[in-house]
Amino acid sequence: MLPVAAFQSQLAAGFGALRFDERVENAYRQHHLAVSLLRLRPALIILMLFGAFLVAVNLWWVDAASTGPGLLGIAGAGELAILCLFLAGYSAVVRRHLQALGVAVAATLGIASIVIASGLDGTARDAVFAGQLVIVICVYLILGLRFWVALSTGIALTGPFVLFAGLSDVLPATVAHHAIYLVFANVGGAIGLYNLERSRRRDYLEQQVLEHLASRDALTGLYNRQYMDDGFAHCWSRALDAREAIGVAIIDIDHFKRFNDEYGHQRGDECLRAVAARLEEIVREDGWRVYRYGGEEFVVLLDGISRDAVAEFGDLVCRRIESLGIMHSASTTAPVVTASVGIAYTLPHSSRRDYAAFLQLADRALYAAKEAGRNRSVLAIGSDEHTVTGIFTSGQLTAGELP
Repeated sequence: MLPVAAFQSQLAAGFGALRFDERVENAYRQHHLAVSLLRLRPALIILMLFGAFLVAVNLWWVDAASTGPGLLGIAGAGELAILCLFLAGYSAVVRRHLQALGVAVAATLGIASIVIASGLDGTARDAVFAGQLVIVICVYLILGLRFWVALSTGIALTGPFVLFAGLSDVLPATVAHHAIYLVFANVGGAIGLYNLERSRRRDYLEQQVLEHLASRDALTGLYNRQYMDDGFAHCWSRALDAREAIGVAIIDIDHFKRFNDEYGHQRGDECLRAVAARLEEIVREDGWRVYRYGGEEFVVLLDGISRDAVAEFGDLVCRRIESLGIMHSASTTAPVVTASVGIAYTLPHSSRRDYAAFLQLADRALYAAKEAGRNRSVLAIGSDEHTVTGIFTSGQLTAGELP
């Protein structure tokens, strides 16, 4: 996940060329792929139905002997290409190349039009031109291509078709009309798609910034309680399905009220920010997230962690926070700011013990850590049948029971 500053900087810098900084661009393209698939599938279905309807109408009201072979040839190539693009959207591997596939579909239709038109004359050739016009419109509005990809594809389709018409026995005036219509279709499609993509890119950046602000604690910059509830429910469900162990740690700054009384709330805010930064530093390598639980309490979700590692984590947190060296003369635990840690760890067996109850188990472990003298961690290993606990001091495990 990119820092919100990357999106804010991109908004400030602008993107007139419809191109972001490399990291933001990669994130946007992943987002664009997911969103464009939702729009592309129904559009392709409508396009296939439109193609079939157009062929039926032309064969019914126009001279089938002259227009039929050309129309059926273009329709067959087009329907097959569109069907391939539609099915590609359901393959996780193939859909990563959806832009290239969209270009391939457009190229297939364009080449088919030129090849078929070379063997036709009169009204039939005009019908092929109308089909080419539809293809250009689809490039900009239907296939979900990004602006620069669509523009280059539209130009690549228009040039050869006009050149073919000019070299054939088509009247110069007819060639000029065809060229004007195709150029206008490209210009109109390009302007519309440029404005649309620019708007979508701005919406994407603003959405990322707003989601960050909505999910973050204003003081510490950590994820907030509401975001934690959503993340915790997801992690618990995933661990239950995958039969993986999961842990949760609640970190509480010792004697924080006394710290505020002694040094003032401004210093208290500085202390909270320093502890939050240290916690993020601790979990960064493992990719875990730190949440502000409320007041001086923080929560870390520990997924994909072993029992030995979760035991070491609590002791590490205590030592790293104490090493900040923030003076706390009002503390009866140590001359500097310290923290107590309660950790719950389990391998979910059923839904009888839900994630909220599991968080309460960590809270009980935190209470035990405070009762045992603070500046230490307590691990509670839970199951559906029973709970076993242990107290860690200086990395050593001492058996104990939670009250």
